[in-house]
Amino acid sequence: MPDAPTPSMVYDVIEACADPGCPLCRVSLRWGGRFMAAILYEEVTDPHTRGRLKQSFGFCHDHAWQAADVGGTLLGMSIIYRGLLGQIDKALAQAAPGSQKSWWKKLGAVSAADPGGVPGLSPADPCPACVYLTEMEETALVALTDALPGNQRLREGLSQPNGGLCLPHLRRALGLARNPEAFAFLQESTRTRLATLEAEMDEFIRKYDHRFRKEEWGEERDSWQRAIRWVAGGVASD
Repeated sequence: MPDAPTPSMVYDVIEACADPGCPLCRVSLRWGGRFMAAILYEEVTDPHTRGRLKQSFGFCHDHAWQAADVGGTLLGMSIIYRGLLGQIDKALAQAAPGSQKSWWKKLGAVSAADPGGVPGLSPADPCPACVYLTEMEETALVALTDALPGNQRLREGLSQPNGGLCLPHLRRALGLARNPEAFAFLQESTRTRLATLEAEMDEFIRKYDHRFRKEEWGEERDSWQRAIRWVAGGVASD
């Protein structure tokens, strides 16, 4: 169960509603940047932190590249990944034909991502940034759904035509909603926005017909991109 709802999280979401796209995706991106900056600036030499990063092979694909964009952290990233290179090199030196079969037989599982299962070449733990953000987002979604019935600014923000929660965050918010009014608001406001987006995509598809290609593009021009962002999550690049 997430921690007690934090009002400041609701305020962060309300502020993020001023920009297009899912406000929680936008806020989560900032939270992730702060988390990784804290590690790279302050904790990179901490034995416990280094141990966690050793088990997770640093960060996942998305968070590794986000961390690389955090200003002034080249030394921290270099320390982490230099250690990982030595760790992986040692595992490679110890690998032998047939070891992968006995390893996975002991575990009683097969990994689709790493079918060989050579010991030491796959992370044992998930990305620490992913774990942190999952906890933060669930806490924020509980706070958000609890605040919805009585917070008009939040309701207005989430009702913006090009805003509202993306599908991944909506799915989690509906599952975490502790009152029917919040559930109903998210359900109906999302359906209203979807109706507009569906109409714009119909218009986009129509104008791709050779008979109508001379017509000028309108709001529907980027509807396909907004549809992808809504279904998959994420924010538009600035």
